[in-house]
Amino acid sequence: MLGNLEVALLRNGDKAAALLPAERLDWLSGLPYYAALDGLLFVHAGLRPGIPLDQQHVDDLTGIREAFWAAEPLGGDPIVFGHTPTFKLGAPPGTIWQSSGRLGIDTGAKHGYRLTLLDLTHSIAYSCSTSLDSLYEEVRQESLHLSL
Repeated sequence: MLGNLEVALLRNGDKAAALLPAERLDWLSGLPYYAALDGLLFVHAGLRPGIPLDQQHVDDLTGIREAFWAAEPLGGDPIVFGHTPTFKLGAPPGTIWQSSGRLGIDTGAKHGYRLTLLDLTHSIAYSCSTSLDSLYEEVRQESLHLSL
């Protein structure tokens, strides 16, 4: 799925061509902006409330923040998203965030908290530290109580 960094790369054609081989750029440009699977909607950043899915703007799908996660429940399939670190949503640093129909999974790897792999089939989160003093250590496995 495309996120804000991939979109920025693809929009900057000359620089992208200097950084990646053509076949990689072709592959990237063919990725979707969202995916619906097993009653869940996966999107990099979120959706603009009140706009049908097929009319969402790329900049919202890949970059929206508070207008999405602070909105009233959206209805429809629960949405799994990243982009906004969950500690900025009020979750304890390094943990998954849940709210009515939304599941935030960016557990702050870029900010020195946790890199998390989420197994939704079994409701288990696997994570490791991204703090420089314990990089990729402190591996955890947690059972989640998802209310999607």
